[in-house]
Amino acid sequence: MIAAPSEQARQDSERVVIDTQHQAGIDLPTDGEFYRFDINHPETNGMIDYFIRPPAGIRENVGFQDWQAFQGKQLIQFRRKPADVVESAIGEGSLNLPADCQMAADVAGGPFKFTVTSRVLV
Repeated sequence: MIAAPSEQARQDSERVVIDTQHQAGIDLPTDGEFYRFDINHPETNGMIDYFIRPPAGIRENVGFQDWQAFQGKQLIQFRRKPADVVESAIGEGSLNLPADCQMAADVAGGPFKFTVTSRVLV
């Protein structure tokens, strides 16, 4: 997926993960969370950005002052800069887990586990 990121590569990767689990005898495989893959953030596999970028009230453009404030908090040691900045009340935005789950279901061809991660706002 890193070499050639595309929707087809995501589906192929997800299919390989599910098929490998079926071959290993796992009755209820997991989808591998490929729906949140982000080539720009391989250290977290895009999870942070996947869950915080879509909601309303969050700014994607991170300025120098935002970066400095983030560095002063030292809350997250593995990330060198903030993913985004909360500017106002967080709204629904465009996060669409049902659609992502449906894409995984189309690949799985049967029962599977779909991971839903919650967010913690500090």
